[in-house]
Amino acid sequence: MGVLLDHRLSFKQHLEATGVKAGRAASVLSGIMANIGGPRQRSSLIICSVVRAIIMYAAQIWAPAMELPTYSRTCKAAYRRCTLRVLSAYRTVSEDAALVLAGMAPIDLLAAGTTIEDQAIREAETQRRWQERWRNTPNGIWTRRIVPDIGPWDLGALNSTYIDLNASRIRFARTVHGP
Repeated sequence: MGVLLDHRLSFKQHLEATGVKAGRAASVLSGIMANIGGPRQRSSLIICSVVRAIIMYAAQIWAPAMELPTYSRTCKAAYRRCTLRVLSAYRTVSEDAALVLAGMAPIDLLAAGTTIEDQAIREAETQRRWQERWRNTPNGIWTRRIVPDIGPWDLGALNSTYIDLNASRIRFARTVHGP
């Protein structure tokens, strides 16, 4: 572990290397798991927590660099793959909708929040910024109709909350498509 420094302190190399490392770790952990029916949601959440820990290492130092899309592309891609794995969703699902349904705050907002000392204020600010982004995004329109407010969706999904999305999908399908 460490932070890659370049002569301009831009942290571009660090974010690229971290994204590749996180993606590789997720692939290795996924390969260890049983391949019949895919990993359970709880197992996928463990993989996501590893990916998030790899990406967020020393985030207080490089958090401003995450605001630049070209710098954060590989980290966001690794995090997105984990989000899709948690949901067992196709890659065509928008990133915004997948993050809301998985209850996982965007990685750039988590990184930006690391500069705030008080945890309660940090979580509230992250949730406020995430809700604002969710309200203004052009993606995930159908999902936003079902979940207009991310408040009930816990920010700590990777830490403590466990919702069986497969059972929820079955209940939703039964409700929409009949008994």
